[in-house]
Amino acid sequence: MSSYSTIVKLHKSCILEANNKFKICNQECDCSDDSCPNVCERKECPETCSSNKIKGCQNQKFRGYGIGKIKKSKEGKAEPTKPNVEIRETEGKGKGLYATKFIEAGDFVIPFTGDYVSDQEKTRRFEVYGAKMMDTYFLDSGNHAIDATVSGNQAKYVNHSCNPNLIAEKWKLHAMPKNVIFIAFIAIKNIHEGDEFTFNYSFARDDSCNIECKCGSPNCSGLVGKKENVWKDGEVKKNGSKKRKMLAEVDVDSKRTVKRRR
Repeated sequence: MSSYSTIVKLHKSCILEANNKFKICNQECDCSDDSCPNVCERKECPETCSSNKIKGCQNQKFRGYGIGKIKKSKEGKAEPTKPNVEIRETEGKGKGLYATKFIEAGDFVIPFTGDYVSDQEKTRRFEVYGAKMMDTYFLDSGNHAIDATVSGNQAKYVNHSCNPNLIAEKWKLHAMPKNVIFIAFIAIKNIHEGDEFTFNYSFARDDSCNIECKCGSPNCSGLVGKKENVWKDGEVKKNGSKKRKMLAEVDVDSKRTVKRRR
């Protein structure tokens, strides 16, 4: 079941209509940075946005990945954007996601997609996946969670790092249920071809089920989600841990701002 058909089923009572809080951009705005009122508020512009007739609206990234409607070409074809990423095996961390081209700080990298589920359904799925010994991939998204375990895209393979090159941002989409929040991975530093994509999970830790951090960063805390733990001589303390086969919930950064280039 696709994530967006799931949204419709979860919100049958919602009327998918234009949200008046989405701003109308003027002809000088190309919707490429925080000077655009929609970008500043982390809202994708409506499909009908007519800003900047030369460059066109640059704030259509989710729609470009096939989330929501996609503008059709003159030939009537509409192809979603292919992300500049590839999945590879890492050393000791399972699969990871890597860049296939240079990405500049501030660039939209990839959305995190999957089934939108309630907290109750999330708990049920954890139990089902755990019984099957499956790796699980969840992100909290407002009143819902995004379950990428089965139907998610490549973004679910972004590993944790104590010194990440991505942040996860909350976004809203025009003409979609107002209580559904979408997630985008944004570069916070220049990322070169062949670099691994990472972000900080920062989830609430359960000391009875620690996860060893293998990011290799100089400021590594030793445990995923734990604040840096440093000895007096500056050496990062490494703690033993139990390993579990799941990706826990993470805190999504909706406030941190980076200069955007689109």
